[in-house]
Amino acid sequence: MALYRISGVWKNSSNVITHYAFHTVGEESVTRASKVSKARAIELLETKGNSATTWA
Repeated sequence: MALYRISGVWKNSSNVITHYAFHTVGEESVTRASKVSKARAIELLETKGNSATTWA
C-alpha cells in the first residue's frame, strides 16, 4: 500500500497529459518528484491499497 502526491503534469502538443510528477509519501517525509508516464501512473493507482491526491 502506498500513498502518492501529484504535483504537476507534462502535456504533449495536443494538450494531452503524458506524464505526472509523483511523490511517494512516507511516515515522516515525502520524496522528490519522479516523472511517471501516464501508463505507469494508472498501474500504480489501480493497485489495491494505493492512492494519490493532488498537491495544491
